[in-house]
Amino acid sequence: TIPGNTGKGDDTLYLFGLDSRYEKIEKIACDKQGAFTHTVKTDTIAPLGLVMPSGELITLFAEPNVEAQLLQDSIKGDRWIVKGGKEQALYDSIANVLAKAESNSQKQVHLEEFTRANPLSNVNVEIIRRFMVDIPHPNNSFILSRIRNLGGTLQDHEFFTALQERLDRTVTSYTNSSPHSTTPQPRARTYHKRTTRAKCS
Repeated sequence: TIPGNTGKGDDTLYLFGLDSRYEKIEKIACDKQGAFTHTVKTDTIAPLGLVMPSGELITLFAEPNVEAQLLQDSIKGDRWIVKGGKEQALYDSIANVLAKAESNSQKQVHLEEFTRANPLSNVNVEIIRRFMVDIPHPNNSFILSRIRNLGGTLQDHEFFTALQERLDRTVTSYTNSSPHSTTPQPRARTYHKRTTRAKCS
């Protein structure tokens, strides 16, 4: 269950699953005071996306028998935070660290530490997606190295499988178009210089 209050009457929010564990798109209507309550039925931990009326996308983790609460950020009043279960707290903690990192190299250090410490956490999927994949010029080799270090069945997650297939197609396309590829090249011709000798009379 997710209770919250946007502070504006008759607002509308949208909730959708970020993977196949929750294949729904739901419309959440607020009352005249901006309050709402929405219940998600799931028997497993499911990552969800909550779209606020402003367009802000909030990542939240639905956990069985856990109530999550949407609250306005006390420091940044125009942003929202979610108070929920253990996975939500874990996601928020590493997301805040990565958001404050000043460079991609710093993000990679923090992400490597996180994946090593939490190889079985569902949070890894959304953290890698948000901070390593959905960015300009992603470091594909680093992404794949982090995926390989995940435990359990996370390496076979649908997002990582699709990502691997996409990278494989990119590599194949690049190889075929590279000047160093194995595509047959025209055979070079050999030219022999002819020497002419003058005759003496």
